[in-house]
Amino acid sequence: GGGNSSVILSQNTKSELFAKFSNDGQRGWFKGVELSNREFIYNNTTVNKTGLRLSLGTRLNRRWYVGVLAGIDMTTPRSLDVEDSSGEGTTESLERKDKIYVPIMAEVRFYFGEAKFMPYLYYDLGYEFSHISAPFWNFGLGFDWKVAKSKSLLFGFGFGEGKFEFVTRDKVVAATVLNVKVGFNF
Repeated sequence: GGGNSSVILSQNTKSELFAKFSNDGQRGWFKGVELSNREFIYNNTTVNKTGLRLSLGTRLNRRWYVGVLAGIDMTTPRSLDVEDSSGEGTTESLERKDKIYVPIMAEVRFYFGEAKFMPYLYYDLGYEFSHISAPFWNFGLGFDWKVAKSKSLLFGFGFGEGKFEFVTRDKVVAATVLNVKVGFNF
């Protein structure tokens, strides 16, 4: 008879099914959203830019991804504790004109294979617009964690260079940037 039957999958069959499932979902076009936190470091000053970005990109093959991102970054004013030559501490407030930036960038990723949890190297190159406009770049290590067939969580840590404006000193400076980003592709 045609009674109930159960199928027990061998470990090899499970691995083959996962490979098929993940490889099919790791190629093609992806849309995404990303939260980025960039810490600008210049001498004794740090400035933080936090932003939300939308992305569109494609996984060209098992190793390469290219995409574009655009969004809005908010600059967080910081206080700077300065010690003068007499040893007495003073506080200088860095009030800033450029509170909102609009970054537009290209991103290239090099993946180290195809799996559920994949490390990759990334390079972002872009331009951000405000009442000052400036180029920037980031290079770092990221992780792509597949949570469904064509959906993944992204984590990235990197460094680069960008610019911001001092109001108190009335100048634009280039600064080293530490970047942390978290995203979701679908």
